[in-house]
Amino acid sequence: MKIIVWIAGCLLFLLGSIVQAENSCRTLVVVGMKDERTIALGRDDDLEVIVGAANANLLKEKLQALDARQFRAVFSFGVAGGLDPALKTGDLLFSEEVLSHIEAEGKTADVKWPLDVRLLLAASYHANKVQLPFRKGIFFGTSIEARDQPVNAETSLREMTGADLIDNETHLAAQYASEHGLPFLAIRAVSDRVSESLPPAALLPLDEEDGSPDGIAIAKSLVKNPLQIPALIRTAYHYHQALNTLEGFRQEIGFKKLVAGGALECQ
Repeated sequence: MKIIVWIAGCLLFLLGSIVQAENSCRTLVVVGMKDERTIALGRDDDLEVIVGAANANLLKEKLQALDARQFRAVFSFGVAGGLDPALKTGDLLFSEEVLSHIEAEGKTADVKWPLDVRLLLAASYHANKVQLPFRKGIFFGTSIEARDQPVNAETSLREMTGADLIDNETHLAAQYASEHGLPFLAIRAVSDRVSESLPPAALLPLDEEDGSPDGIAIAKSLVKNPLQIPALIRTAYHYHQALNTLEGFRQEIGFKKLVAGGALECQ
């Protein structure tokens, strides 16, 4: 009888170890702001969501502190600025290319980060299945505040690179995935079009911890320049349009289906 109990105990221990190992295999999602993190998390407990807060150095530090062996895939998720004039606020894009500039020894070089076709195919399949509108696009990542760009600079960037979207996190997430041999995909919604300049209050630094806006700083900016209020209202409206698109993706598809569709496992 004691032997049977001992064997049963060993089996339960092994089963628990297997379940624990499976649960330790997680998905990494890189976002820029608090609202994006809330949407990304949903009810999943197997996601690691990192907030970049439009701060490249901070995001690099957060990524470097992670153990890449626990991840099966990396996603960039959130809102982005449109570079293609044809894009409308709220449009959903999946990355088919990720471009960026890197500086080394005083020189700037163009970089194209590798993507995983399995994730792109899975995202396209599930979006079509639930009739969620989307398009594939070229993403450009920059460590300079993406929103703090004059319209003519964005237009030039579009002409030089052919990029459709710009944001602060995608290239760093893609770089992290590439360095650790992890599949990668960016999922972004357009929050501001290339023809729309953002008001000063929308360009203020975010909280480094959770990526939330600084309400006091915004209020001071509005007092200093109240003429920007209409533009800020428009920006907030478009931002929430983009968030609604992301929420729709999260509810209709989510990250689990993409990872399962790609048959991805931990390294």
